[in-house]
Amino acid sequence: MLTRWQAYKAFFKRILLERRTLRSRFAMYLVTFFGILTSAVMVLLILSGFLNPLDHDLEKFMDYELNNRRQEFKKQMDNLAAHGINFSQQLSEAILWTMGQHNMTLQQLNGHPRILQDIQANSYDIVNDAMEKTACSGAFYLLHASVTPQKQGEQSTTYNSLYLKYANLYSENTLNNEICMFRGDYSVARAHNINLYSTWQLECRSGYFPEITALLQQDAPELSKSFIMTKVTPLEDSWEKGRLFLFPLLDNQGKVMGVCGYELSNLYYQLRSAPVSYQNTPMINALLDKDDNDTYMGQLADESILGECHWLPKNTENIFVLVAAAPTIWASCSLWK
Repeated sequence: MLTRWQAYKAFFKRILLERRTLRSRFAMYLVTFFGILTSAVMVLLILSGFLNPLDHDLEKFMDYELNNRRQEFKKQMDNLAAHGINFSQQLSEAILWTMGQHNMTLQQLNGHPRILQDIQANSYDIVNDAMEKTACSGAFYLLHASVTPQKQGEQSTTYNSLYLKYANLYSENTLNNEICMFRGDYSVARAHNINLYSTWQLECRSGYFPEITALLQQDAPELSKSFIMTKVTPLEDSWEKGRLFLFPLLDNQGKVMGVCGYELSNLYYQLRSAPVSYQNTPMINALLDKDDNDTYMGQLADESILGECHWLPKNTENIFVLVAAAPTIWASCSLWK
């Protein structure tokens, strides 16, 4: 062993002494080549995580966290779907019963604010109950009718609606939170001793949520398969942004007469998303949408560290759950359909 080492030592010494010879130059080229090759292999191993356990463990932790978030989101959607179907059925029965008491059809409700007020009064407890039983920041319904009289063939610019929201959210627990009226008849709010939202309006403007318009235009959808989740949209006349979870309101013939659903505001999403970190590395979980320009927008659990976080979601459409670590470039995303 010692003799071989001495031979190597003598060989390199000869290279240094005779570095101008062709043999010595060839040997230097070989040494340089193997040095570069070894460095490249080391870099690849570091990038893959084999020689950098911290990044490798971080990636595994993020995949684990992503799976947890995805399962949590799926469970929430299943819960919303179950409650939403029941919510729609109860509202439809109350609305149809009230119209029956006045011997009127949906088309005849336009221009009759008193009857629309009675519908809201008879539906208030159902909407309020839906908020208390479901993880959301608000609940609502709207009818394809308006207090404004409509001419033959004329489309209404507003929908009569009852829209309740939690006021001054400060935690995910909404058990004792104050309720306010975002849209609806002020006499109903007064009867139940709740305040009006700062930008309260009597009715919802039509066309503000394209998903609502599309649902109202369906002929006879199947209630159990007609769940729609909107993209994040600024609420009309409000500083808030949020998603709506929509269900159709069906009459006795299965025709759409309105829409009901739940609100999940950005603030509520942030409050219900517990902060996560891994060895002092902050992480973000988000629920994003992809638009036609390949831009991703949506709800983030923590926007304060957004500038430090970088990700590049791939092969995703519609809605997906994202977990990203800052300030590293690790990111994991999962499609949710």
